Amino acid sequence: MMTIEGLGRIVHLNFRKAQDCELFYLKLEKETGELIKEALQRTVIKVDEKSLVLFAIYTNEKDADTVLERIGPWIQQFKINDGLETLSITGDIVIN
Repeated sequence: MMTIEGLGRIVHLNFRKAQDCELFYLKLEKETGELIKEALQRTVIKVDEKSLVLFAIYTNEKDADTVLERIGPWIQQFKINDGLETLSITGDIVIN
C-alpha cells in the first residue's frame, strides 16, 4: 500500500442509449492510454446500462487538468450536446 499527497478526480457520464455507453466503455481502454498518461491509477465503474463513473488519481491538479483537456474531446464524440460532471478530491490518497 502506498500513500501519496495527490488529487483524485471523479467523472460521471450518463448516456442517452445503452449502446453508446457500451461502445464508450469498450473503446476507453484501447484508445485513451496516451491521453491519460499522467494518471497514476484509473478505475472505471459501470453503474448501469447507461452510466459510468471514472475515478483517476493524479500527482497534482495540473496533471488532472491536462488529462481532462486532452480526453474531453474524445469523450464528447460519444456524448454530443452533453456536459461532463466532475468532482476533484485533494489530500492523502492511498493506492493498493
